[in-house]
Amino acid sequence: MIRGFVLESPVWKVLRQESRDTVTIDLFRYDPTKEAKPRREAHEIPFCKGMSILHVLKYVHDNIDDSLAFRYSCENELCGLCGVFVNGKPVLACREELISNPTVIDPLPGFPVIRDLAVDTSRLEGKMEQLFFGIHKPKKEVSRMLPLSAIHANNMTACIECHICDTVCNAAKFSSEKFVQPEGIVKLINFLPFPCNRKEKEAIYERLYYCTLCWECTEVCPRDVQITDFVLALRNFATKKGYFPAPFKRIVKSLFVTGHEFPFTGFTSKLRGQLCLSEKPQLAINVPQALEEVQRLMKLVGASHLLESTEVKD
Repeated sequence: MIRGFVLESPVWKVLRQESRDTVTIDLFRYDPTKEAKPRREAHEIPFCKGMSILHVLKYVHDNIDDSLAFRYSCENELCGLCGVFVNGKPVLACREELISNPTVIDPLPGFPVIRDLAVDTSRLEGKMEQLFFGIHKPKKEVSRMLPLSAIHANNMTACIECHICDTVCNAAKFSSEKFVQPEGIVKLINFLPFPCNRKEKEAIYERLYYCTLCWECTEVCPRDVQITDFVLALRNFATKKGYFPAPFKRIVKSLFVTGHEFPFTGFTSKLRGQLCLSEKPQLAINVPQALEEVQRLMKLVGASHLLESTEVKD
């Protein structure tokens, strides 16, 4: 265990005496300072209904191998320290019940391993810190929040910074280092309303569009924080303020002019011909009534201010 986060428990004596069933635990073990590569270690331990993964780790440490390193503190889903990968799924060890045999336990992916199941999250935290401290709040500025509902505002404060959402983020795996990742998006809500120069705001808002809206982060959050809802709220807020990535502007412009989200060029027409398709698909532009309806809806949602520049070729 990582010192400073350890609380010993006498419950194991009772468990050993009363439990007749056992379960096999397959643990990831690795000490980068002493070992060239990770190894697996299996242990058979007493099983008791209602045991959590944290109970498992503490049992192994207290009764089998006290060199096992992992993190925890509150044991009540509040500190966010005990995140691990169990059977291929990121969870809080204190919350996840032991239900499978065998059970495979690994450290959270995407982070350097300090030792065994303890990972170093400082790089991600440093990236977010660098982003947020670049947003300067004037001394006389009154704190303001985005116009979120009370439910969303309360939900935002439920984040315990456990990094579980960051481990499943598809955008973070393949996108630029500029992406703030799911946890950073929740934090971003507290910073965006503060005035800063346009260049800074454009760089910040653009990060929101790396998100693919796959909802993975929302589904795995142990505190049920609606992260994807925040992404959509921030994008809407950014759009109203006039901050929009250039590629999205072109898509919106094309949708308004032709009724199709992607502009058609000579290259796309040629490619469609090679696929034995017509050079252009049936577009709303060919059906005036349909195009008028598209334009009406776009104006209704406030997209008209994005149509002031950029010529779209059909």
